[in-house]
Amino acid sequence: MSTTETPTATGYAGLMRVPGFAYLYASLLIGRVSGQMVAIALVLFVLARYHSPQLAGLTVFIAVTPGLVVSPIAGALLDRYGRARLVVFDYLVAAATGLIVAGLSWLHALPPALLLVVVFASSLTFPLSNTGARSLFPILAPRHLWERANALDSSGHVIASLLGAPIAGVLARQQRARHRLTARSAHRRRSRWLRRTGVGDRGDGRRVRRRGGSHVARP
Repeated sequence: MSTTETPTATGYAGLMRVPGFAYLYASLLIGRVSGQMVAIALVLFVLARYHSPQLAGLTVFIAVTPGLVVSPIAGALLDRYGRARLVVFDYLVAAATGLIVAGLSWLHALPPALLLVVVFASSLTFPLSNTGARSLFPILAPRHLWERANALDSSGHVIASLLGAPIAGVLARQQRARHRLTARSAHRRRSRWLRRTGVGDRGDGRRVRRRGGSHVARP
């Protein structure tokens, strides 16, 4: 009886039955997928708003490099102040910076310098969640399941790379299509209002008279 239960206890099913591990892995996977989505969406956003490939490259550089530089400091902070608390703090910072970028962009009050500052602030706390969630694996999982936990951790990077970019591209395409539909509907409402008020007809009549006059004035 024990021989049939041992593979299950040492397999991935047994790992997922460890209290809290399934929720931890799900949060880590969602965070990584969203990170890949943000990276792609940030490039598309900069290209669509500022029309500058140079600014897009600089934005990606600032989004990645500061986090790599402060990674050792982030590890020390995680050991001293608690992993779960700092992981949640980074998620809050990421959400706040995303809302700031979206809100200022909607208000047309987001110059490139301010965008880079917001991205820089978000990059500083990124190692807290990336490293902190991974460091919780050996704490929650039993020692004989560490290899399974490491395998899931490695597969999470692959899953995030495969899903993050396509999802971001689809959402960005839908957003552009929504903007086009909004612009078309606004143009149609304006055209109906012009026809209803007669402004368009008067404008067309003036253009016709001008064309006719210029035609008659020609030798």
